[in-house]
Amino acid sequence: MSFLYLRSGRHQNEPLKQIRRLIQPPVDLGFYKILELDGVPRAAVLWAFLNPETEHDLVHHGRILPKSWLSGDRMWIVEIIAPYNQQLGATAMNWLRRAVPEDVKRVRYMRTTPGRQNRIVEVSRGPGAIRGAKVISPADL
Repeated sequence: MSFLYLRSGRHQNEPLKQIRRLIQPPVDLGFYKILELDGVPRAAVLWAFLNPETEHDLVHHGRILPKSWLSGDRMWIVEIIAPYNQQLGATAMNWLRRAVPEDVKRVRYMRTTPGRQNRIVEVSRGPGAIRGAKVISPADL
């Protein structure tokens, strides 16, 4: 996974210590998926299960303490790393849609775009299928 972070333009100026702090908890918990193309890592997905307090910290401060990656039952996609092309990011999301446990009814993630305000997206699902996605405000958490 560090292979991908070190090639990500968004993370190129982050110290290795910070990258390790981000990837170690999901690796320890098994909350990640690395997607390969021809045997080479090309994208990764990291997720967490948060409690309301940790969710607030993520939304307002952009961080999750290492001990908080499994602090509750609210599933969040914390990061999708796809430094080579955006299509792999879409492939990662498609994999995730199939892999999310059936008992998880909502998944949230922050949509970040340089120069724009971050948006929180909530994806809901019913029995066996995605029902829809909506943008929610931090007040709705």
